[in-house]
Amino acid sequence: MLPLSKKEGQFQNRQLLPAARTLHFPVLKTQSFTLRPLPWNTPPMDVFREVSHLRNPVFLDTSGNLPQDANAPHSIIGAHPAEILSGDLNNKADLASFSDRYRETLTVGPDSGLPLGAWIGTIDYEGRFWFGLYRNLLLYSHHSEEWHEVGGNFLSSQRQTASLLTPPTFGPWSSNFSRPEFESKVAAAQNYIAAGDIYQVNLAQRFQAEVKGSSLLPYYARLRTASPAPMSAY
Repeated sequence: MLPLSKKEGQFQNRQLLPAARTLHFPVLKTQSFTLRPLPWNTPPMDVFREVSHLRNPVFLDTSGNLPQDANAPHSIIGAHPAEILSGDLNNKADLASFSDRYRETLTVGPDSGLPLGAWIGTIDYEGRFWFGLYRNLLLYSHHSEEWHEVGGNFLSSQRQTASLLTPPTFGPWSSNFSRPEFESKVAAAQNYIAAGDIYQVNLAQRFQAEVKGSSLLPYYARLRTASPAPMSAY
């Protein structure tokens, strides 16, 4: 997550319109920061279920096992990004485009200790990235057990009673290595280590399967119950 606000004692800020090549959804040119409390006592996972029908939902989830010195842990929910950027970090033009756009959206605002909007997304091991500009966020403090909303009341007004989702089904799993190929790579790594060329290698293989179903959220819910983590994401 890349936050949009930085402290400089100004409560009114300006937003730049994105370039035409990156504009996917309307973005306001000027914006005042809005941060308001919500009278909710609903756990974050349940709130996310209630807004997961919205476009491109994201959930930065602090589900458990917090370290003793955790500094103001929060869970963050967003949906309906105002803008989407995708590309490849190995492509200099893609990297420059995203870096420039992030700097354009980095605004001056009050230091509330909370993200007042953010770019949220993913980067895979090959460098492919996807980021959405989320101006509307729901924020839950795990210390105070309080909810806040950023960017108006859009998300809080879109909560729906969560229906019981049917877990998707998976087709046959396949790997990008055959067993002999993987064993050959292991032997080569051991030879490099024995020769002193390297001292460690992280040899991995990718498994993939066709997924049939509408949502992976039921599997995520089971995973966070079995292995709660302080920095999860969906």
